[in-house]
Amino acid sequence: RLTVTGLATLATLTLGGGTNIKKVQSGTVAADPASIAAQTRGNVDVTITGVAVGDIVLMNPPDGLNVGLVFGGCRVTAANTVRIYIANISGAAIDDGSTTYDWIWFDLT
Repeated sequence: RLTVTGLATLATLTLGGGTNIKKVQSGTVAADPASIAAQTRGNVDVTITGVAVGDIVLMNPPDGLNVGLVFGGCRVTAANTVRIYIANISGAAIDDGSTTYDWIWFDLT
């Protein structure tokens, strides 16, 4: 059992015998997907410097996501690249414009 009060610096962190976590970072990124046709899923690639395939990135969508659009998760698809998936559940195409997503990155690679 480890108890830390204040700031601790670790080279890696393993919880419960799982995968080593080398680093955890957070930030924001702007995303501006192209128009998404009715009843389809679209995506947009954003840059988060340092991410690699095999890392985990969690995104928090903006409060202002257009009505009819649903955040569908994200995935690291290449070095420095995260793909955000967005579904349009409405009956018409939607071009939402640029919005800002919060992210947290778990460096596992």
